[in-house]
Amino acid sequence: MRGLFYFIVASVLLSVTGQISAFERQRIALFSVTPYGASQSEARLFLQTLSAKLTQSKKIDNIEREQIEKVFEEQKLAISGCTSTECAVKMGELLGAQKILLGTLIKVGTDYFISCRIIDVVLGAIEYETEPIKAKSIDEFAKVADKIVTEIEARVKVLPEIVGFVGEHPVIDIGSDFGVKPGEVFSVIRYTGVVRDKRGRIVFKSEEEIGKIKVTQVQPTGAVCEIIEKTKEIREGDFCKFEKLAPEETKPALPPKPTKPIDKEPPVIKHKGIEFIEENTPLIIRASITDNVGVKSAYLFFRNIKMKDYKKYPFTRKGDLYTVVVDKSLIIRPRIEYYIKAKDETGNIGEWQNKSAPFRTIVKHRPVAIKKPKKKGISSAKIAFLGISATSTLCGIACAILGEQHYRAYWDSNTPEEGEYHKRMTILYDRVRNISFGVAGVTFTIGIIIK
Repeated sequence: MRGLFYFIVASVLLSVTGQISAFERQRIALFSVTPYGASQSEARLFLQTLSAKLTQSKKIDNIEREQIEKVFEEQKLAISGCTSTECAVKMGELLGAQKILLGTLIKVGTDYFISCRIIDVVLGAIEYETEPIKAKSIDEFAKVADKIVTEIEARVKVLPEIVGFVGEHPVIDIGSDFGVKPGEVFSVIRYTGVVRDKRGRIVFKSEEEIGKIKVTQVQPTGAVCEIIEKTKEIREGDFCKFEKLAPEETKPALPPKPTKPIDKEPPVIKHKGIEFIEENTPLIIRASITDNVGVKSAYLFFRNIKMKDYKKYPFTRKGDLYTVVVDKSLIIRPRIEYYIKAKDETGNIGEWQNKSAPFRTIVKHRPVAIKKPKKKGISSAKIAFLGISATSTLCGIACAILGEQHYRAYWDSNTPEEGEYHKRMTILYDRVRNISFGVAGVTFTIGIIIK
């Protein structure tokens, strides 16, 4: 008889959960992954990896890439250009998505820092943003994608529904795939006054708790429960909220952990603001960040005059020195502004400047270097000609130097009895200066040609 009961339970679970699934997986559309310092091929690789992980999720309905691309083609829009909240909400509505996922891939050196923004299509606003996760290489992209999907799944509300009965035992539409175990207790909720919008989504509802049920049998997609308390008749269509483990399944309480002194000191940030920078030059920010407990994370918030919102850049750490680089393409005139924020292990936040009072850096014009042409010939300070004569039978020495011009000097002497030597020079240049002086009865004449 007991075996027959289990057979009936299994049959009902298969038939009921196979035909009805009140729990609907959250429809998410992954639009794009924008690279900063990384290549388009690296961004495309991570997008494909993350999309595959979303498809494997039991809580997420990942909208197919082909469907997304088709809608964008119909609207004559580029997916990569749809990064604003307004555009994401508009396209999300056309796709019937509940959430839009926009990724960011930042490459600093050989490391990657990956984060995602989740936009709620119904609210028309950013719901939350994941903390940047570090990957040392593209081989770690799958590990990062797993962490992001796990974080998204943790925010997906699972509200099981009673979809049938086995005798008097209610059956809910989630099972071991969602971690349901025998002995767990659920509160039974009945919704009244439900108001839906034009697209059929619930925008308002009131709820009433009408009883409690405990799980007795579990399969991957459903579970059979027994009613342990009720104020009204429990029926198909009622919903459930997880409450606790049954008393006999409750784990013994662990001894309290020793309490630590409460830390109220935020991280201390030391940084000398950069007052001037040339346009199209990478902005390198270095800061010393310390904390009495330990620094958990540190970020630079940056924007230029064309950016409406600040961009968030994670710092790389080496001891107490933190460094981040902003791409040179974002350094545009006439100014940029930034501030720094750090959080310690206990959640205290320290700031250097802030969003309402950022540090402003003046961006200067970067002059273009002009090469001066080399001058030909000999400069005005150089000696172009040197001639030396002496009172002796030696005729003298002539030397001519002036670029490509040539000079000829002719020296003649008369007989010694006449007591005088004569000098005759023929020079093909008109700027000659002679300097004469005597030393020990010898007369020296220097001829200098200056250009």
